Amino acid sequence: MKPQILAASLALVASLTVNPVAAETFDATTSAHMLNVRSGPGTNHSIVGVIRQGDRVQVQGAHTATSGNTWYRVHLEDASGYASGRYIEPLEESKLGQMATVTPHYLNMRSAPSANAAVVDVLPRGTRLEVVQQRAVNGAPQPWLEVSRSDGRSGFVYAAYVNVEKSAAAMAPEKPTVAEAPAPAADSTVITTQEQGATLAPINPRQRVRLLVLADQAYTEGRLHESMEHYETIAWSEEAPRQALVNLLYLYGRFHYHHRAEEVLQQYPDHTSALAYAYGAGYLEDGRPPLGDLEEMLLSYRDNDRHGTVHFLLGFLYERHTQHEQALAYYRSAYLRDRSNGHFAYAYARSSELTGTYQRAHSLYAEVLQYGDQDLHHHARSRMQVLAQIY
Repeated sequence: MKPQILAASLALVASLTVNPVAAETFDATTSAHMLNVRSGPGTNHSIVGVIRQGDRVQVQGAHTATSGNTWYRVHLEDASGYASGRYIEPLEESKLGQMATVTPHYLNMRSAPSANAAVVDVLPRGTRLEVVQQRAVNGAPQPWLEVSRSDGRSGFVYAAYVNVEKSAAAMAPEKPTVAEAPAPAADSTVITTQEQGATLAPINPRQRVRLLVLADQAYTEGRLHESMEHYETIAWSEEAPRQALVNLLYLYGRFHYHHRAEEVLQQYPDHTSALAYAYGAGYLEDGRPPLGDLEEMLLSYRDNDRHGTVHFLLGFLYERHTQHEQALAYYRSAYLRDRSNGHFAYAYARSSELTGTYQRAHSLYAEVLQYGDQDLHHHARSRMQVLAQIY
């Protein structure tokens, strides 16, 4: 296969990256010593104000710039503008002496405020805790809470995975719980198996916003497993945003977490096509993965693929394995499902060329020139010039 004729379809698969989800209103500060507030979402816009470390501002929404960076719209006392999401830290009210409830199915309680610290207990969903301490630096809370159980055992839990009540109340004695098997925890890279139609945990808007911000920041900084953990908590909560589910499935694909992906797909049957595509796009970033689990998953969801994305990925997967006749069939199916997608038309044209159907390939390349994508135009014209010398 000639590398240059593959480039345009690679672009469609490579274009799926984790996108931040629009944030709701919340209070925040900055992790920087001073952070510029600009008139628009980008460093090319003028400076309209400054946030100093420890200042409290209100975030009123999020915007993804063309560079891919997240900018938050912030409200100052005398102005409004945009600040880089990399340096925005959500604030929470003091939790000392308040009661907290574990929201994931299981949560590790550790000996120190670190994911590397020893696990001293595993807390099932619904466990009630008293908040003993929350450390803060310049007004920005750390993500770990020191907590105590009713039986006196204490440790540290990740703050995003507990629901803190507004006032403390006397703890009722807890019934002892016995795990049937070693229980993985929500602050690790392993989650428990969910059943189809599982009950979703309630989560308040403030918690969701904080998790979305943490997930976006972790992904931007290359901490993909940490980003995935936050998206997992959102996925198994009520009213999970669709983009958060897409982001999670994309990350599952990057790490080939097939069974976890299947659990989410079964939980959200209305989004199977988009989620299966997201998983496949992440999976295919490996270059030439084995057919195996990915082929099986995509085949199982192709019948619900109204927009052609799953068929396109099947074609792409078979092409990677030089199974050109099968690739052609699926590229054609994707093209017929969505004639408005230039990438589908280009892939069908290229696959026709690779299987020796030059006249059809030439006709399809000409059709690609009707779409608005200039990169596709360049590749299509290049292939048409080559075909003109063949037949």
